[in-house]
Amino acid sequence: MRRKVNIPNSKRIIGSLFIFLGITALAIVTPVGGLPQGSGETVLYQEDFEGGTANGWDLGGNWKVVQDAQGNWALHGQGHHWAQYTRDAWGDYTVKLRVKLIRGTIHLNYRVSNCTRYFIGFGEQSLYFNKTSPCENHQELRFLPERHSTERWYEIKITGKGNKIDIYVDGLLKISYVDPDPLLYGTIALETLEESEVYVDDITVLGQAPPTLGLRWTKTGGPLGGLGYDVRMRPDNPDMLYVTDAWSGVNMSEDGGHTWFASNKGIITRAGPSGDAIPIFSLTIDPHNPDIIWTGTQNTRGIYKSTDGGRKWVEKINGIVEQEGITFRGFTVDPRDSNIVYAAAEISSFAWTANGEERMGRYFDLVKGVVYKTTDGGEHWAAI
Repeated sequence: MRRKVNIPNSKRIIGSLFIFLGITALAIVTPVGGLPQGSGETVLYQEDFEGGTANGWDLGGNWKVVQDAQGNWALHGQGHHWAQYTRDAWGDYTVKLRVKLIRGTIHLNYRVSNCTRYFIGFGEQSLYFNKTSPCENHQELRFLPERHSTERWYEIKITGKGNKIDIYVDGLLKISYVDPDPLLYGTIALETLEESEVYVDDITVLGQAPPTLGLRWTKTGGPLGGLGYDVRMRPDNPDMLYVTDAWSGVNMSEDGGHTWFASNKGIITRAGPSGDAIPIFSLTIDPHNPDIIWTGTQNTRGIYKSTDGGRKWVEKINGIVEQEGITFRGFTVDPRDSNIVYAAAEISSFAWTANGEERMGRYFDLVKGVVYKTTDGGEHWAAI
């Protein structure tokens, strides 16, 4: 998501975005030629299947690109099978396509996301508009008993703006529906039903074009380390940057990311096979006072506070009961009081199981969570 920012010409500041690339590299992206300008509705996706390809489509079952009797390339489906576009998804958009029924019914799926969707049933005897949400819960929204001829092409347009969906056939508005509980985002898909055979061609998706920034990337190299986590920019000085790392601790830059130096004075927590890694995971700058910075450790007890912009650190762990297996994922400072701070952490399974054994969740360690709170600037913490 991008935000539009109005900046006076006399005080224009070109912002920067930093992203980790791999292990130790950082890249900086800066706007070239000023701020982005929005544009109107444009083509987001278009496919006519010429050449026998369906780029970006997952064709299931009997769906395939074929040539019809006139030599025109089109998608052809029969039986109960799906074809879904998988490369993009959108919010408010219009999809236009041509459909030719040979027999039966096709579902034109709109705003498909996982197992939720809107679907327009276009068949020989009817036109209907339904919804699947939540999964496997099919809701009938609108039904029109109207005939559609076989062996001819129909122009169909589906437009969604917020909670309002409009469906056109050959330029005529057939269904207009306002959904009180709308599906707001998703891709497109096609579904032929049993005993059905359909051709689909000339699919176009129209919508609001994302702003063009004219971005230029520059590799800055990044600080030393091995596993970086948080990247933070000081709000009153965009050249002052902080990066946390599981091996090298807190790293700072004073020149917009071009050079870096370690800033770990006062951080006494150590880890790793050789006992010299500085396992800093999270870092948060106080929004009231950017000289106050909080940082938390990975897989061991450790909260540190700086009051001089990250030059020196003081350990603040009074009340943190877990010794090992705790990772502080982040901090939130109360918007009214810098002394009130919340620290969110996860606890590895070996730290809370009765015999210290590791337990797996679906894919990773089965962690528990805990939130600590201080009301006196970190002098005392209590789990809440």
